[in-house]
Amino acid sequence: MGKERRNRTSITDKDIYNQKIDIPREILITRIGLGVTGIASIFLLWEIATLIVTGSENNSLSLIRLAEQFFNEIDNDGGISFTVSFFEILLYHSIFLFLTTVVLAISNHVKPLAENNRYLHLCLSLNGVAILIAWSFTGEPVMCFFPFAIAIIAWISCSRLLRNFNPVGQAYLIAAGMLLLSSFSWGIWFVTSLDISIPTRLLLYAAMIFSIFTFPHLIGNSIIMAAIIGRNKHSRPSPPPQEISKDRKYFPKVSLHVPCYAEPPEVVIKTINALNNLDYPNLEVLVIDNNTQDPLLWKPVEAYCASLGEKIRFFHVAPLKGAKAGALNWVLPHVAPDTEIIGCIDADYVVEPDFLMRLVGHFDDPMLGFVQTSHDYRSWKTSLYQKMCYWEYMPTYKQNLPALSEWTAGYTVGTMCLIRRKALVEAGGWAEWCLTEDSELAIRIHALGYNSICLPDTFGRGLIPDTFAGYKKQRFRWTVGPLQQFKHHFRLFLPRPFGKPSAMSFAQKYFEFIHCTETASNLYQLFMFLLGSAICFSMIFHGESINPPSLIWTALVAGSPAAIMISWLRYRKLGGTNEDWLLATLAALSLAHVRDVGALAGLCSRKPLEWTRTNKFKSPSKGLMALSSAKWEISRGIGTVLLAGGMLSFYTPQSFDLLRLGLVFVLISGIKYLASPFMAIVAEYELSKEGKPVSRDSGDFLKLLGNRIYNLLFYSLWSWFGR
Repeated sequence: MGKERRNRTSITDKDIYNQKIDIPREILITRIGLGVTGIASIFLLWEIATLIVTGSENNSLSLIRLAEQFFNEIDNDGGISFTVSFFEILLYHSIFLFLTTVVLAISNHVKPLAENNRYLHLCLSLNGVAILIAWSFTGEPVMCFFPFAIAIIAWISCSRLLRNFNPVGQAYLIAAGMLLLSSFSWGIWFVTSLDISIPTRLLLYAAMIFSIFTFPHLIGNSIIMAAIIGRNKHSRPSPPPQEISKDRKYFPKVSLHVPCYAEPPEVVIKTINALNNLDYPNLEVLVIDNNTQDPLLWKPVEAYCASLGEKIRFFHVAPLKGAKAGALNWVLPHVAPDTEIIGCIDADYVVEPDFLMRLVGHFDDPMLGFVQTSHDYRSWKTSLYQKMCYWEYMPTYKQNLPALSEWTAGYTVGTMCLIRRKALVEAGGWAEWCLTEDSELAIRIHALGYNSICLPDTFGRGLIPDTFAGYKKQRFRWTVGPLQQFKHHFRLFLPRPFGKPSAMSFAQKYFEFIHCTETASNLYQLFMFLLGSAICFSMIFHGESINPPSLIWTALVAGSPAAIMISWLRYRKLGGTNEDWLLATLAALSLAHVRDVGALAGLCSRKPLEWTRTNKFKSPSKGLMALSSAKWEISRGIGTVLLAGGMLSFYTPQSFDLLRLGLVFVLISGIKYLASPFMAIVAEYELSKEGKPVSRDSGDFLKLLGNRIYNLLFYSLWSWFGR
């Protein structure tokens, strides 16, 4: 049993827990990336300013025109014919370098590279393949050596900064960085070189400016992905220590808090029973029921706690403001005076007996603020809907948070966490104004100078919402909360002298900024949709037509598979199957609308938003009415499809131009909202067949899915007309 518990995590390579090393310095590459982003922003604003001032794109102040004149002079003086732009060559090379790197990462997952593989050899090999493919596409052998040289110089320059990554991790970061910068550079060059009206050009420049706001997130996500697929040495997360010896002289007092509100008594009792069976000698459990009106829900829990002795104490408090955070703050004065560690356990989580014996040893470090273990869930393997939700959840808890822990930049996620009492009190307790009071607390603890650990190991399992409506409510809360954190603490993320003094490192500030504003970046697609619509109307009004360059088709054919493969690889490293990856992708798509709504609410709302709990009761079957939980997604999807389809039918150029290609993408973006009614249908089918065994044979997946949709629609229509 002990060996089984030590091997709970299934998402990391064999060497994920190596000996401790110095704090990694690869975060410096992020500063370089942000600096380049700032330079690019100034450059783009300069181009727009010269365009507005001169009223013409052919002006001597344009930096793009100066670059073109430079290469034209080389062409004329050197006698070499350059028929393809340097920016096109650079993007061709970056696309194929990224594609070959992703293929290498997959190959490394299947059969790891030898440990003595040399970085420079791999760099030359990957860039050699990329330059040959770019040469075959462009027919410019001389120009192809410019991006080749840039890639080699970048790789050599960053080798020490990225020394804690293996060859695959280094290759991925270099390729992703080159692809980001070359795409942006080519975009500016392409827009500047077009023969279009000034209004259309300004709208296209505005789209480029909006794309700059995604740079920090793209850089941060690339670093996290590189840490997942190509980390060589780890200073954190350190592995959970072996169970501390029972002969140990001192066991710090642990107080575990279980907040609950209108929960099924049998669910809470199961949680309390697991906590009562924890193998730890110095423990108390405080159950706080707040604002539950029905005595039939909280009285049985109170009676069960009373039967277990003094170690388990029950409190019923009503009325009480602040929802979960209010309950956790209320109980703080009631903890035992000698308590050193406070744990938070959700009311539906069944905890493993060695939870404390394996983790309390971390707190021997007096500056450790909290330990966060992975969320995990039970009873999902027999439900297709919950299987979709489960695999959509897992990358964050099993991969992202442990990767962030390398820079002490992880955060608490509400349950299965242990917090130093002193740090919690110094930070001011739980934030009752925030919908994600858990991750908000991590900001204040880090600002005090405490460090933290996030582990991928499972020490407890909870319940997944059994309806799509519950799934959406949960994700709305998780979307709004981080934005509330950013609005409240943004000065902590600013550099001195503009920022509020704190002990947070640059890495902590940067990754916390990424976490808080990641949901706001979802609005990028919405803004781009509005800008794209304005660009379309401007082009139609001015009678403009732009033929898509061959590079666009190359990016679609080569870049799209690379993005798909890297997503697939993430789930393979989690231990998931191809079916699990597809199910998780559908689940993620189904949340697109609620993320947009949550981002708008988080940015625009000035008053605290209502905290809505996740329902733990079994929901009744609603038939066709279950689709009401996806009504806005259905409306948005149909509206987007009709808008794109109408413009496609109205705009009929002689050739398939760039505008029509853009409208096709808009059409596809509308179709993705159909994932929401699909999730609602599958969840409803599971409820209608509650208690009946369901086959999990992946070979019959499509047949099973078709039968489920057919049976649900037939059942729903029969129930509807039968009334």
